[in-house]
Amino acid sequence: MIACYFGSVRQACAQVSAYTFSNSAVTYSAISGTAMTAGTGWDDNVQNVAIPFTFTFNCIGYASLNISTNGFITFGATAPSTTNYTPISSTEAYAGAASVFGRDVINNAAAVTYTTVGTSPNREFVVQWTSARRYDLAAVTGDVLNFQIRLLETSNVVRFDYGTNTATNTTARTCQVGLRGATNTDFANRTATTSWSTTTAGGTNGATMTSSNTVMPLGRRYTYTPVACGNDACANAIAIASLPYTSAVIANALATDDSPTSTCDGPYKNVWWTVTGICGTMTAITCTGGTNFDNEIAVFTSTGGCSGPWTQVACNDDNGAGCTNNYAGVSWTATAGAVYYITVGS
Repeated sequence: MIACYFGSVRQACAQVSAYTFSNSAVTYSAISGTAMTAGTGWDDNVQNVAIPFTFTFNCIGYASLNISTNGFITFGATAPSTTNYTPISSTEAYAGAASVFGRDVINNAAAVTYTTVGTSPNREFVVQWTSARRYDLAAVTGDVLNFQIRLLETSNVVRFDYGTNTATNTTARTCQVGLRGATNTDFANRTATTSWSTTTAGGTNGATMTSSNTVMPLGRRYTYTPVACGNDACANAIAIASLPYTSAVIANALATDDSPTSTCDGPYKNVWWTVTGICGTMTAITCTGGTNFDNEIAVFTSTGGCSGPWTQVACNDDNGAGCTNNYAGVSWTATAGAVYYITVGS
């Protein structure tokens, strides 16, 4: 038996650099949330917290994140160092970052808080900095900084909301604003020296936004909107080079419904792979991950590539070959050299 294990799936070629950006005015809505364990005296702290819904960042679904009091959050098992002040250009090995005001910042006797607002499937997970101050050898006297990171359920949009931000010190200081992917070569950031209302895309991962007594964000919203993952379309199917094969996690929340539809009625929001047949039984299953995803799998052949016409080889919704519950799996008798199109979705 030749096996292709599709346990949870990750898109390796997704890029945060493809996220679209918009800048708009907003009426800032402060939260009353749970304080980080560092309390009101925070300085250079990092804490892992749970997200009450799966948030997809860079095509990977996450149930938790790391909050750095230095103006950013990160995703993945590797947390940022407590003295990381440049989250976008940093080479640290976290899986991704969202930086609303990334630099050395310090408390002004108010905690960094987090909470969830709204109702499913349109909740928002919010991390808020209240009355923070920039730090440059010492806390910058006169700073009052208020900003939030908002993660939107379902759409997986990242928002940076800025409330009233004021300073009396005349010395300009910079911060990093934007997103970073799994490495610092994948980024989407902003730069400006005179206004937070008019910015341009950063040309390098070290690009910065200026902050001073005359240049501060006031009632602004920066929105980063993701695009569909790379193997959403058949034409971008991941080619399985050798067997056995195990994918990592791919979130299909942004995927489109692609033809053909199997006799199992789907899959929908589907992503694609191809594999060349080897004589004997081949198996593709989705039950190797630690999370019970309710998914569907189908296998096709085609005489015209991704244009069809399609011939269904196998499909399954629940309790598939070698799987139980909502997991899907199929087995089929393969022909050596034939190309099989495997699609997995909801």
